Amino acid sequence: MKKVLVLCIDRDDDLGKKAGVKGPVVGRKKVINAAVKLGTADPSDSDVNAIFEAVKVHDELKKAGEDVEVAVLTGDSDNVGLKADREVKRQLSEVLSKFDADEVVFVSDGASDEQILPIIKSEVDTVYIKRIIVKQSPKLESAYFVIYNFLKEISSDPKASRLFIGLPAIALMIYALFGSAGWRLIMGTVAAYLLIKGFHLEPYVHRFYNEITDAFRLRRPSLFLYLTAITFTILGVFNGNNQLSGITPDKILLKICYFVKGATFPIVAGIIAWGLGAYLDKKIRKFHKFLSLSLIIIGLGFMAYTTSIYIIDETLTLYFMLKPLLVSGSFILAAGIIESHAKYSVRRKK
Repeated sequence: MKKVLVLCIDRDDDLGKKAGVKGPVVGRKKVINAAVKLGTADPSDSDVNAIFEAVKVHDELKKAGEDVEVAVLTGDSDNVGLKADREVKRQLSEVLSKFDADEVVFVSDGASDEQILPIIKSEVDTVYIKRIIVKQSPKLESAYFVIYNFLKEISSDPKASRLFIGLPAIALMIYALFGSAGWRLIMGTVAAYLLIKGFHLEPYVHRFYNEITDAFRLRRPSLFLYLTAITFTILGVFNGNNQLSGITPDKILLKICYFVKGATFPIVAGIIAWGLGAYLDKKIRKFHKFLSLSLIIIGLGFMAYTTSIYIIDETLTLYFMLKPLLVSGSFILAAGIIESHAKYSVRRKK
């Protein structure tokens, strides 16, 4: 005949805290006495229902002729986590040393106690679960522990906390500062985050952050250039946004062109300032690289600016674009000549 242990677990040790009963409690009479003490101390405690249900299951199995025992294990009231689970495991080993069960019927009153199932299954192969539903709030209790575990998980994971705590915190700060007008900034912040995650730009963002913090920590002159670059970029975005006033929402292309027209030159200036800071920090090791990259950025920026003007002003002819093409091409060609000359000089030295 198989030995069956009917088990009830008080993971947060209400028995010890409220009724002064120390676990493990083994045997029908002792378990009933413990339940009565707990019920007298706190009639609303759901563990009372679970303990009496365990006694009921014990009696039914006993009546069916099974070799059965009932026990209540207690955890820890101060730390319902690792410490409580270790205590439950210790008490379970103590009970099994006296009653070597082949099967366990686990009587549970909620999601918290059921988190201990892996520990029980590590000691006994066959485990049956008997859930006792307390009428007052079974769904509420389960929902509470789902939310609790979710918050606990994201708070311990830096990546998850940035997403689920950091972004909402930024949104709330923006809304507190700017009121209803801050929703556009909130949407822009979320869009920037999704853009970074979607195109896997995290390494560049980390590099951007590390360069600023290193420059600040080491008091480098490049810090001023980095802050200037950020300021110019923000000014460019705001200037481009100001150009959109009075344009109907359905003219998407026109809105893009007005934004590019207002934002291009400040953003180009910001990129060049950032590149100069990177050169001073020796992130860009050769001056010719900084110079060629700056020329390319200027050429592309000038092309974007004049193209936006051409689309905005319908009176302009295609001939208007000839000069910007020549100017932009000259800048890009000059960048290519500088790079070629630098490579030729290195070969000559070798």
